[in-house]
Amino acid sequence: VDLMGPEWAEKGRKAPSRTALHSSPKAAQSELKVEMERLGEEIRDLARSANRKKPASGKGVQRV
Repeated sequence: VDLMGPEWAEKGRKAPSRTALHSSPKAAQSELKVEMERLGEEIRDLARSANRKKPASGKGVQRV
């Protein structure tokens, strides 16, 4: 199975295998949206913990 779809090939990277497994592009798109939202929350959490000058869950890189 060729994982390089036209829209992914334009960006020059492979499609995430999870979305490639979907037969319908709409299902893949909504799953991608969920993933993006989850990452967004993670980034906000990291930003908050960075603002408190503490590594997130004890394993972040601490800036001095």
